[in-house]
Amino acid sequence: MLYTARTTDGKYRLDVRALNTNGNSYELVLVPSNPLQDSAINPLEVFDDAALAKTAAIHFLDCYQIAIEQGYHLLNETFVHPAGRKVSVAAAFAIDDTGDLLDVGEFQKELHMAQTLN
Repeated sequence: MLYTARTTDGKYRLDVRALNTNGNSYELVLVPSNPLQDSAINPLEVFDDAALAKTAAIHFLDCYQIAIEQGYHLLNETFVHPAGRKVSVAAAFAIDDTGDLLDVGEFQKELHMAQTLN
């Protein structure tokens, strides 16, 4: 395991795992803390670089926290709001023109855009 952390609400553990012995592919996996609630292990994203995978994991945790604060919960690979708004987890891993992850503020805008579209 390259990196592991928990969401601030304690519902999930996020792991960065090597997908092969060559060490050239890394997967972000979301594991429920309570397997009785949800036994699914959700692979979120795959990266070719270990440092980027770890950075993306930390970035996802920040995005997750923002979504929770705005009333969303995670259902499979989608942030869902009780009012029916939905935002894909993929939005937390959006890349800009330089190949870097978009700022957390951009994810927050995505959550707000979902509100105005519904």
